[in-house]
Parts: sequence; C-alpha cells; structure tokens
Amino acid sequence: MSTKRRWGLFIDRLFGEDFGEDQQEKRAVPHTAASHRSALYRARRSSPRTAGPASPTPKGGRMSRIEYSAEIAELLGKVRRRPTAGWPWRPGERVPAGLPVKQSWGWLFAPDGRVLTLINPKDGIVSLPGGSLEPEDDGDPGSALAREAAEEAQAAIGTPYYLGYLYDRVGSANGGHECARVRMAAALRAVGPSAADPASGRHYRRLLVAPGLAVELLGWGGPGLRQARAAVAAGARWLGVPTAANEAIEELPVEGCEVFPGAVHPGPGAVLPSPGAGHRPGGE
Repeated sequence: MSTKRRWGLFIDRLFGEDFGEDQQEKRAVPHTAASHRSALYRARRSSPRTAGPASPTPKGGRMSRIEYSAEIAELLGKVRRRPTAGWPWRPGERVPAGLPVKQSWGWLFAPDGRVLTLINPKDGIVSLPGGSLEPEDDGDPGSALAREAAEEAQAAIGTPYYLGYLYDRVGSANGGHECARVRMAAALRAVGPSAADPASGRHYRRLLVAPGLAVELLGWGGPGLRQARAAVAAGARWLGVPTAANEAIEELPVEGCEVFPGAVHPGPGAVLPSPGAGHRPGGE
C-alpha cells in the first residue's frame, strides 16, 4: 500500500463517523493568508505539497483539503496513539493547595492558529512540548514549560497563560500519589536547529498542525478537544490568533526559524487565574 494511501486511511480513521459533533470545531483558512505570514514562511522547505483527504465541516459547508508533503505523509504513517489515561480536566481552576504540580505541558501557537506538535519518528508517539517540573523551575509551571520546550523542540516561547489542570488520581508522575498536570498556552516565538532532547535522547520531528488535528494525533478524544477549545480561546484572547486555524500540516525547518515575533519568556511569570475564577472560555 502506498504511503499516500496509508495516510488517507489514517485521516479517514481520525475523522470517521465516531468523531461526532466535535468535528464542527473544524474550519480552514487560506494557507497563504497575508495577515498570518511570518519569517516561518520565508524559511519553509521547498518540498512539494500534496492535497490530502478532505477534513470535515459542518453539514452544508465546504470540504477543505488537508495539505501535507510526501515526507510528512511518511512520518504520519508511523503515528501510534497511546490509550487515554482518563484524567479529569479542570479548566480555569487553580490547582488546590496541597495537590502537587508535577508536570506542565503547552499549546504553543503560531500566528495562523496552528500549534507545535512533536513526533518521535522511532516509535510514532506524538506529544505536546512539556514535561516534569525540576528543582530549577522553583515550582513554576511556566518556567518548566519554557525549559522543556527548549530541550525537546529547541523552542523559545512567549508568556505562558494558564488553562487548567488534569487531576491524576493515580499519581503515575508522583510515586503513586495524586498530583496535577498543568496545561498552558503560549506563543511559539522561534525554534533553533533541530537537536536531540538532552534529557531523553529523543530527536523529535516538529510539526505545525491545527489544534483539532493535534488532539486526534495525540489520541485524547473528547476531553482533549475540550482542552484544545480552552487553548484556542486563550490564544485568540491573549495572542490574537484566529480561532479557525490553517489546516495545512507543515514541518518546521531543521535549521530553525522565527515563528511568532515578540518577547521571549525568560522564566517565572506565567499568567494564572485569579482566586476563585471559574472556567475560562472554551472550557466545560
């Protein structure tokens, strides 16, 4: 079976009938929209583009095509989605006192609404940038996200905005004790030359994809889509990105590039909800 055919079947599986009402979150904007151009597009690879399977739209709407290169098609043909952990999503809520924050992961946005998604080509596992808090983070999830993004994706980010947390009652990241796994949103300022993560040795491929497709590649299902909605709402409010993301799948250049010009987050200073704050827009 050809690579293009395997990828077509993969997309069909992602956006099959079981995708349900959440497919209505999908929209497409022109890939060449001038308002969303940045230095990223001046540094794009010259690999040929392929018109992939149609992405779903609400009933009566136009069907858009997901664009990708042959090289990306080969990579996505290796994707292996992990089972969902079932951690409850707490959008917009502060982590309760006494519940340790053990991990911080981020939705890192390009100006056109796509997010940085990492794929390990050796095992096909997909992830967002982020990881465990270390002593040098001084308990700050924003610092942890900035550090992990730099290590995993050689990425520089803007100010992180707190979205909420996942409640891990099993505590697989905390020696069997309950903990919180924080989710944040930030601008993806730039990426440096591609390199292996110094902590794990993994050398990730760095893709920009629409948030909804990122959820499907991650295998997070309905809870992941709710998380993505919260991230998109925060990105639109704080970063000015469109809620209808560009749907082309694009790999960032191995030599690095600027993506979303602006100030780089240097350390502590993540924007957190005020005490007693309810759910942010996009949460449930």
